[in-house]
Amino acid sequence: MPSSAAYGMTETSPVVSHVVKGSGKYESVGGPIPNTEMKVVHPETQSSLAARQTGEICIRGPQVREEERELSYFPV
Repeated sequence: MPSSAAYGMTETSPVVSHVVKGSGKYESVGGPIPNTEMKVVHPETQSSLAARQTGEICIRGPQVREEERELSYFPV
């Protein structure tokens, strides 16, 4: 999978999304990698936000540390 940029954090080992080289989306974290779901929520209400709104990124996937999965805003 050709990639020119990727996004990850300590709680995920290590990548959750990537920007495909040549897509022109360099101001974005890109799309989620396979078997990964992402959404942006309001930090106080945890309600899902629309595209281009600022909020907290929530991630569900096999790379998320088990300790962090309990804190997810995704329904179980």
